[in-house]
Order: sequence, then structure tokens, then C-alpha cells
Amino acid sequence: DMSVASTSMQKLTAIIVSNSANVILAHQDMVEKYGAEGMFTDLKDFLDADTYQKLLDEDALVSVTIPADTETDPEAKDETYYAAIRIDALDTSSLTDAGFYIEDDMLIGIPVNYEHEQRTQAFINMLLDK
Repeated sequence: DMSVASTSMQKLTAIIVSNSANVILAHQDMVEKYGAEGMFTDLKDFLDADTYQKLLDEDALVSVTIPADTETDPEAKDETYYAAIRIDALDTSSLTDAGFYIEDDMLIGIPVNYEHEQRTQAFINMLLDK
């Protein structure tokens, strides 16, 4: 249903813009749409280098591209970055044990304006089993 999808997109936009989410679980199409608008944190800047490389090697990271604004800068280039982690690449047993159900095709991303860095980092570390 398109109206449900549209409402979901509006809610997600409101959540991201209002700083009221530290992590976002979303399907790939939403990550790509919002990632192309620069709404997710570049995971290279968020994760420690070893974790980032490990996830990269395991093909657990999802990249998105922000299209270049060639109207204002003819020399501009597209910007591609890693915006999300594939849930199915993580051990989510701790969440399952706590009663959460997460579909295998979900991705986890961190909004650019997230707050509570230590809590966000702790949650991601828990998912990464660190």
C-alpha cells in the first residue's frame, strides 16, 4: 500500500530530523533513499578501523551514493560511503533473547545527527559481539 509506505517515510524523516533516533533499522530501499540524501553516518568514521575492515571483508556493509550536485559545481563527483550494516551478518541472539524479532533483510544505520554516542557505540558493540 503506497499510503502506508509514504506515511512510513514521513515518520522516518521526522525521526531522523528531530534527533530522536540513535540507530535505525530499515530495509535496503530506505537506506539507499536516505543515504543518498546524506542522512546516515559514514560507518568508516563511526567504527574502529579493525571492526570496519572485518565487516568490509565479510561483505556486511552496505554502501550508498550521494549524487554529485553538478549544477552548483560542474566538477563535483558522486560520494559513496558505507551507511549500514547487514543484520544477517551479525549475531542478534541477544536481541532475540530479549524478545525482539528482526527480519534477516534489515539493515542497521546510524543517523548523522545521532546523540548518546556511548550508548549507540555500546549497542553496536553488543550486536558485533565485542
